[in-house]
Amino acid sequence: GLSILSKKNFLFHLKIYHLSRRKNKIDPALFLEQLNNDGWKMIYLKRNNIVRQQLSNCVAETRGHYHKFNKKKEVFSLVINCNEFVRKINERLEFLDSEKQLVKNFPHIKVIYEEDLLKESFHQKTIDNILLFLGLPTSSVKTTFKKINNQTIRSLVKNYSEFKACLKKNGWERFLD
Repeated sequence: GLSILSKKNFLFHLKIYHLSRRKNKIDPALFLEQLNNDGWKMIYLKRNNIVRQQLSNCVAETRGHYHKFNKKKEVFSLVINCNEFVRKINERLEFLDSEKQLVKNFPHIKVIYEEDLLKESFHQKTIDNILLFLGLPTSSVKTTFKKINNQTIRSLVKNYSEFKACLKKNGWERFLD
C-alpha cells in the first residue's frame, strides 16, 4: 500500500513467514506471482551460515537492538539453550527450503550475506549489481550501520562445548568458526 504513495522506487522486506504466520494466511506463491505480474523485481537475500544467523538474533535479543551506529566495542557472553537453538535452526531451514523453491519461479537477484554484505568493502559491488538488475543508474553507497558482533563463536557462547556437541549431533559443525 505504501508503494502507491511513493513517487520514486520503493523497496520492502518480506520473508515467507510474514505471509504464512499471519492470522489470515496469504499464499506466498500467489503473492509473489502477483508482485511479479505487477512489475516488481525481487532481491533474494539469504545467509549461508544459519548458525551465525541465529546467534546474531540471540545477540540482538540480548542487547535489545538489532542495529548499531557507533564504533563502541561490545562483547557478549551467551548461554545457549541447545534444544531451543535446534528448534529455531530447523524452522529456519524449513523457511530457506520454501524460499528456495519459491524464488526459482521468478526472476530475481540473489544476495548472500557472507559473500556480498559481511564486509563493508563488498557493499559497492553488491549495490552496483543490484542496481544493474533493477535497471537503475549506479550510485555510490555508504552505510551508518556498524557490525555488532565480531567475536568468534567460541568466545561468544559460554557453554561452547555443549553447543559444539549439539551442532555436531545435528550435522551443523561446518558452521562453526
